[in-house]
Amino acid sequence: MSALVTSYITNDVDELDEDDEIYYQTCINLLVISKLQVDDLLDTRKKSFELLRPSQSWIPLSVYRYWFSQNRRDNVVALQRLFFNVNKIDSGQMQKLKLDNEQKIRLKKLVSKARKGLKKLQETYSKDVQTTARIHYLFEDSEKNTLEKYKEKHNNTKI
Repeated sequence: MSALVTSYITNDVDELDEDDEIYYQTCINLLVISKLQVDDLLDTRKKSFELLRPSQSWIPLSVYRYWFSQNRRDNVVALQRLFFNVNKIDSGQMQKLKLDNEQKIRLKKLVSKARKGLKKLQETYSKDVQTTARIHYLFEDSEKNTLEKYKEKHNNTKI
């Protein structure tokens, strides 16, 4: 993210690195997922995910879903893409992205928090077996990117 700030400050927007942008968007979206509550509407149509709460919406969420052609499958695909990006970032597959230890830990904390949101989303879709199974797979697969696994890997050293 430091490259993001540097590029912005120097007005050199053209040199904004795509890998830095993916890291930034991934962190934002993980944070949004972490804030999910049961029965929230997750809007994944834009780069940055959004939440709509039933209590905060003046139109019924079912009408909102219909109007914007949203469905569970598209949301789960967006979540799969998000966690695919987490795996790419965490495994170092992004050539131009160099994370310092603090950024790596931040990402792992966000994944840990986002997993709680995935559990809430699973409750929301509890009557849809396929969607619940797909979300459960993401939950299980994302465990390797959590802070807890990082600590285990590094012999529980204080972070």
